[in-house]
Parts: sequence; structure tokens; C-alpha cells
Amino acid sequence: MMAPASNVTADTDVHYPNTVRACQLVEQSWRNTATLYGYEEYDIDTESKLQNRRRYDIVAGAFSVSAYPSAAYLLRYEHAGCESPRADVEAIAIAKRGLDAMGIKRSAYNLRINDSEMLDLLLSEYLDLDAVQTSLMARLLAQKRTLAPDKFRDRAIDIVGLSHSSEVLQKLSKLLTARSAEDLPEVIRHSECYVNLVALYERLERLGIDNVILDITLAHPEYTGGIIFDFTEADAMHSALLYKGGRYVNNDLQSSVGGQSDMSNIIELLARHTGMRHLESATQAYIVTVGNVLDDAERIAEKLRSERVSVEVDYTGRPIDRQIKEAIKKRVRYVMTVDEQSVAKGLYNLQNIRENSEQQVSFERVVTAVSDRRHHQQYDEDDDVFDLSDIL
Repeated sequence: MMAPASNVTADTDVHYPNTVRACQLVEQSWRNTATLYGYEEYDIDTESKLQNRRRYDIVAGAFSVSAYPSAAYLLRYEHAGCESPRADVEAIAIAKRGLDAMGIKRSAYNLRINDSEMLDLLLSEYLDLDAVQTSLMARLLAQKRTLAPDKFRDRAIDIVGLSHSSEVLQKLSKLLTARSAEDLPEVIRHSECYVNLVALYERLERLGIDNVILDITLAHPEYTGGIIFDFTEADAMHSALLYKGGRYVNNDLQSSVGGQSDMSNIIELLARHTGMRHLESATQAYIVTVGNVLDDAERIAEKLRSERVSVEVDYTGRPIDRQIKEAIKKRVRYVMTVDEQSVAKGLYNLQNIRENSEQQVSFERVVTAVSDRRHHQQYDEDDDVFDLSDIL
């Protein structure tokens, strides 16, 4: 079980409170999204022979060394024992919805897919390789991004033999430039895996997930049963891996679909693209006090807390402008002014710092304003425009 993100403050990479807020945002987005798709939290490593089991957990770990080691946690989710290719779409949709909930725009990342079964078919039927050559070539393709072009070519020639290398390399070059199912050769279009790939593209498009890149070099060792996918930062200077997943054969010899996400890589992306400026304080209202009204301010604060509104009272007695600056610094959205006149009338000045607006409102209206904002935040994070209801 993951430690609460609010406790992740020990390392020097954490610039409190922004990084802590980002950790909380990512973790909550993970949990909310998994729950929306019917996933329950428990240890994925636990043996289970139950079919159609959706489960997730959050564990310590990272895809690579990160600038945010305190945020080194992974989301793991698994749809165990599900043979339907629609589960592949769902696994990708979970990742997309999670990134949406974190405020990460589609232009900030690339979505790549591959199919290990289709790749074997391409290598055996299109390149006419035998079983041993097919296995070796698949491994070589998975290493292509780490090899210089001449080394990749030489190793490919070693696999297929010099006498056949010219024709094979020419065909291989066409495969490497393919970016969608439509770019693949006719020889495999009769196959079930090709039909499923076309259907996957169509279903993703119906969910608003477009610009999906087919990449036959995409490989993750743990996902070898069919569809493979990952989400990577679009910036070529960084290319952080945000999500990866696909289909695999589990310990019970069932075909399952799963995915993983890296918190530290996501936070790096958030820092680069947004500066984390959109992350607000968990405190919803900040009460500034003017005059001898601290007892009244505390009473009002407790009433707000009883309505599930998180409130901080400024006890310092500083000038009102300095109290408001403190609320702005902490990124609290609402500032409520309590003075003798407002207490007497039961009307309070409520400022929305983010929208630069203010109004005189009753206590009840304060609760309504904050609650409405909280509702809209939940809607924005959890209920975006795409769903699977029309295709599942």
C-alpha cells in the first residue's frame, strides 16, 4: 500500500507544497479512474483463479531514475482472465482518462501500440522468416531505439543471411515506417489479429482517442500476449514513460490485460508543462480577521467544517492585505473576511482569488459556493466526454 502522498516530504527534490500536491493529484486520479472502471484495490501479486477480476494497487517503484525519488510509486492495474479484445481498449482508455484527470493535454504525450502476435505474423509471412529468425528479429526490433542504424542493419543481416538480406531489409524498412493498420501489407489482412487491430483503432477513435501511432518496435517484456501500448511524453528531449501496458499470459495460463503508470515521470511532465501552477491548496477557504472577532471567526470556521468545508483561520492579527497575500501564496481559492460589521449582519465578504471576484454573502451561501466548486472539480476530473457505454 502506498504511503499517503502528504507524507512524502523527506527528500530534497520535494518543494513543499507543490510536489506534495502533485503527488496527491496523481494518486487520487489513479484511484478515481480505476474505481470508475470497476477496479478494486488489492495486491495484484495475490494468486487468484477468478475470471474477469478487475484489480489495482499502488506500490513503491519507478520505470527509471527520476528527479522526484520521493514520488517513486507505480499504479498497477489488471483485468485478469479476460479474453475479449475490448479489454485492450479499456486498458488504454483508463490511462487516457487518468491523464485527463491530472490536467495533462493530449498534445503533451504520444500513444503508441503494437501487437506481438501480429508482429510474429508479419515476420513469418511477410518477411518469410523461420521460427528462430522470427524470434531473433522480434528481439532486435525491440532494441532498435538503442542501436545505431548501421549496427541494426548488420545484426538484421546476420539473422536473415546475406543472400536474402536485400529483399528482407527493403520489406523491413516499409514495416518500420508503418504508423497505422492501413500501412500494413495485404498478406496479413486476413488474420484475426489484424481484424482486432483495426477494431481497436475504431473503438479508440469513438472514445476520442486519436493519433494513435503503430510502432512495431514497441515491446515491454512483461506484455507478450497480444496488444502492447505505452504513453510517452511528446517532447523528444525528455520522452518520459507515463503509462505502459498490454496483454499477457498470467500464472494461471489465462490471457489478461494490465497496465502500469509512473508517478515520478508524470510529475516531471507536470512540472515542465504547467509549472504545477494549477494545483490548489487542499484548504478550501481562508478566513481573514479584522478587529476583536477571533471567537466569532473560530465559531464560523467550525460551522463550515461541520459542512465538510476545509478552513484555515488567520490568527496573526496582521493587516488584512498581508493576510490575503498569505492566502494567495498558499493558493487557497476562497478568502472570507470576518469583522465586527459582518458578524452583526451575518453577511461576509467572500473573494474567489482565482477568478478575481468578490461578493457579500450569507454563511449558507459560503457553503454553497465552496461546495459547488468542489462538485465541479470532481466532474472535471472524473466525468470527461468519452466512455465505453456504446461499444461494450
